[in-house]
Amino acid sequence: MLNPPAQQRVAYDSGIRNWFRPEVLARPPIRMKPGDSLVSTISLKVGEKSDFPYHGSGGYREHHDDSPVNTAAVLTCMAAPQPPDAFRPSYCDPRNRIYLARNLRRELLYRLPRPKNTPRLDTWIRVYQRPWVNTGFFGFEQPMENMPHCGQWVGQAQSMAGLMLMLDFEPRRKERLLINVVQVGIDYWGVVRSGHSGIQSATGKPERPHWGPYEHLHPAKWTPRNLQSEAYRRANTGSSWVGQALVMRMLRAEK
Repeated sequence: MLNPPAQQRVAYDSGIRNWFRPEVLARPPIRMKPGDSLVSTISLKVGEKSDFPYHGSGGYREHHDDSPVNTAAVLTCMAAPQPPDAFRPSYCDPRNRIYLARNLRRELLYRLPRPKNTPRLDTWIRVYQRPWVNTGFFGFEQPMENMPHCGQWVGQAQSMAGLMLMLDFEPRRKERLLINVVQVGIDYWGVVRSGHSGIQSATGKPERPHWGPYEHLHPAKWTPRNLQSEAYRRANTGSSWVGQALVMRMLRAEK
């Protein structure tokens, strides 16, 4: 896809549920100009299993809600050569906004003692190594070997990686995870800035007005929709946010 829109419209594979739109497919030869991003993918074969260290069971083509896309890469066309420490612009940012690794506030990261059950740093470097190409919803179109599947696993990965960056690892190795995590953030921020339809606005007005905050109400005032949300929060979402909240507090980034 050339310049994938920040919308739930993708053409990587006709087996994608809900969001497949063949009209946005880019067919060779493809002419690129500065500001363009080309996303190329390789699909899973029937019976082939994706190989990724952090998502739920599955990862097969035509399995439940899994995506048929196996992996993806991004080629970005720039107007001029960039510094060695430049991050790749977001695949949804036609302005090619450049961020430089030299400007990262590394001094804000903690160096806490590592618990005995600390995961392997190399595993988390790999989790964030490839582009998280994710303009749809629920992972129907995501590359399975690039990123966690389903929002729950995405949230848990953000919690895990954030906490790992607060531990006392060798700076050189920790830097690899930091760079990868920031790149994913740049990509997602570019999708949001380009108007992704599934994002709740900063004013707190949800896309669906009957959804929204309810925890501040007495349970007797909860609606059937609130009860459904509460069950989902306990089972799938609430536990995913704990690490993110801790990291934001450590960075004093609550605002």
